[in-house]
Amino acid sequence: MVFELYSIKDRLAEEYGPIFQAKNKAIAERNFNNLVEDKNLNEDEFNLVKVGNFDNETGRLTSIDELNLLKLESKNH
Repeated sequence: MVFELYSIKDRLAEEYGPIFQAKNKAIAERNFNNLVEDKNLNEDEFNLVKVGNFDNETGRLTSIDELNLLKLESKNH
């Protein structure tokens, strides 16, 4: 199965956090939203970014040439 790989970019620190895998974009967004809520973070300071894919059957890791910033709508809207 091919999993998507994501990282969270801290816009103030101008750096990316550890990479994590998700089955799809919806799961990655849910994990991001849960983290923001659990840690009481300012969502405007962070971006969820897809950085690649990982095939757990072949072990193949593929990166994305242009980072794909996901625009997440606030749960308050």
